[in-house]
Amino acid sequence: MPIFKPTSLTEEQIAKYQELHKKYFGEELSSEQAHTEALHLMRFIAEIIEDNPVFCDYPESRDSSLDSSLKASQDDFVTQPHYAKDNIL
Repeated sequence: MPIFKPTSLTEEQIAKYQELHKKYFGEELSSEQAHTEALHLMRFIAEIIEDNPVFCDYPESRDSSLDSSLKASQDDFVTQPHYAKDNIL
């Protein structure tokens, strides 16, 4: 299933990418660098999603055993007690 691959970003998106890059990598990027890196990252993620049937909403492309496995683990999480620090929820 083809998905949208961006060709440009808004100034707000570029600024957000610069902010996140500075926070996680400790480096400042120019607007041009941030624009290029963010576009590459978004296109890379789009390629992964596009080529992976797990991310598709089409029933014929999904693995039903995966769906039932995920549903079972969600049900288990809701019904089983999960303890926080000091066994207090």
